[in-house]
Amino acid sequence: MRTTNLAARIGRIPNAAADTAHILFGAGAELVWNEAGTLRGLRADLAERIAAARESHDMFDLIDAQLDLWPETRLRLRADQQRRLDTVAQARRQLALVGSSLRMPATG
Repeated sequence: MRTTNLAARIGRIPNAAADTAHILFGAGAELVWNEAGTLRGLRADLAERIAAARESHDMFDLIDAQLDLWPETRLRLRADQQRRLDTVAQARRQLALVGSSLRMPATG
């Protein structure tokens, strides 16, 4: 009976490996996609900051314009970081399920 249990667990390894590869590839692709969006956002922020700097009349006006843009930038950066953390947390949960499926006793 013990050898049957071991054989059943070993038989689950190919599926677990495929599931793991799928999870890792999906999480990696999502992270790359999120980073591309982050870079687009940074480029847009930079363009907005340059436009604000060009419209500034003096140093105080320049500083004021840049400070006005900061809260929006900070919120976007936080949202980007939260998306990264959520993606990694989801992948970790999914990988934990794959690992637990390998530890489950064989049925039948």
